[in-house]
Amino acid sequence: MATSKTPAKKAAPRRAPAKKALAPVAEPDVDLDFDDAPNPVADQVNDYRPSPNPKLADQVPEELQFSTDSGESREPEKVLISLNGRPHYLYEPSRAMLLLLGSALVSTETSLEDRIRTMMNIIDKCLDSDGVRVVRAAIMNSDNSFDEGLLSTLMETIFNRWAPTMADELNTDTAAAKPAQNRAALRASARR
Repeated sequence: MATSKTPAKKAAPRRAPAKKALAPVAEPDVDLDFDDAPNPVADQVNDYRPSPNPKLADQVPEELQFSTDSGESREPEKVLISLNGRPHYLYEPSRAMLLLLGSALVSTETSLEDRIRTMMNIIDKCLDSDGVRVVRAAIMNSDNSFDEGLLSTLMETIFNRWAPTMADELNTDTAAAKPAQNRAALRASARR
């Protein structure tokens, strides 16, 4: 005779089968001193070179003591600009950034890819966060409406304002470094 399950038994959850107990794992004896542990992320990118203990700072000779601080700290100037009809700030870049990244733009040996990457790095540091998002979104927009001259126009504005002698070099370097007419102006001139 077949036994039928009652409604309560049908609704009750099934019990999981009993699990077998796992055998204990023997852990090796490991010294957990993380001060000398290499950084695996840095090891993949660069050869790992450990830093000395900070307690050794008083043993460094005077002629080998360097500092990244020039002693001249001030708030960067910010300029109100308009991008797509909305206000944004353009912040003054550091002199070091203008010198190092600007020299990559004026060098004839810099590839086009490196120049574009350099321009984007400068714009990322000089334009406010919302402005950077607007520019990057416009570059990635699939409707092909991005004004390619915008990057060089922003670069020219930055260098004219904060490094005018370097701006002269940018203007005479190549036609690619000069701002191009935007598409609307090109279409208007073509209709005439």
